[in-house]
Amino acid sequence: MVRMSDAAAVDGARVTLGDVAVIETTNAAERAKLAGVVVAYFAAGVDEVRVDSESVRQALSGAGVSAARVDICGAATATVSRVGAGLYGQTAKAIEQYLSGEAPKGHFAVSELAFEGTAPAGLRPAVAGARPKVFDGRVRFEIGDAGEPTKAVCVAWATISRKTPVVVTRRRIFGGSRLTADDVAVEYRGAGGAGAAVADAGDAVGRHILNTVEAGRVLTEELLEAESIVKRNDTVAVEYEAKGVKVTMKATVLEAAATGDVVRLRRAGERSEFLGRITGRGKAAVLSGGEGK
Repeated sequence: MVRMSDAAAVDGARVTLGDVAVIETTNAAERAKLAGVVVAYFAAGVDEVRVDSESVRQALSGAGVSAARVDICGAATATVSRVGAGLYGQTAKAIEQYLSGEAPKGHFAVSELAFEGTAPAGLRPAVAGARPKVFDGRVRFEIGDAGEPTKAVCVAWATISRKTPVVVTRRRIFGGSRLTADDVAVEYRGAGGAGAAVADAGDAVGRHILNTVEAGRVLTEELLEAESIVKRNDTVAVEYEAKGVKVTMKATVLEAAATGDVVRLRRAGERSEFLGRITGRGKAAVLSGGEGK
């Protein structure tokens, strides 16, 4: 029996079953194996994740444990927090809060944080001011204490960069699965971590993922199956040009395809096939000589 807790805290990027549940079994080896199964990961800059029973079942299955042998009970969802990273983590959070107040429409990444000299003992950091206020590159922050936030008591330097939206997985997703809205979330990442990531959740939902990925993975087009906008046996309008005149005819698609794919087509009542390129939903064009070879 796996009895889920409603809250937990971990020090690190991985969340194991032993972190979020009490494992009730008399077999010590089995308990150790189950306790070590990773059920979630913290994405960069994220301090809280939620683990539900379905995430646990998927993680157990991925670890080769039969979910039928495990009775999951207790809390429906465990809220897991990352243990604070001390003064540096608190200062980074204070800087992030300051930036969100100064530029509410912006999203920023804070990195390479360093104090100028030694910070006072027991400091509860709050930002008293900053310069320059461009908030791009190396920025000097005057740090005050939460009890008197406008009075600077030390200085911290940090590299500030703008974040861009990326779509990440909320749980482990197995290869071949069709993504749902519950499987993904949008986070803001620094430009260095965004790369060619999918930026809109709507561009990922409904598509199949090619390989198994863990929670917190940034989704890229390479990880996703191209979105099929026509299915096998769909009818499409095919355009072609004959003697300078554009003609449209109806044809049946013989395979699922996305925009830009070359597919086999067949006209109604005919046995012969020809090639066309999908140009949009319900539309195709006959390939010109040599195209698609």
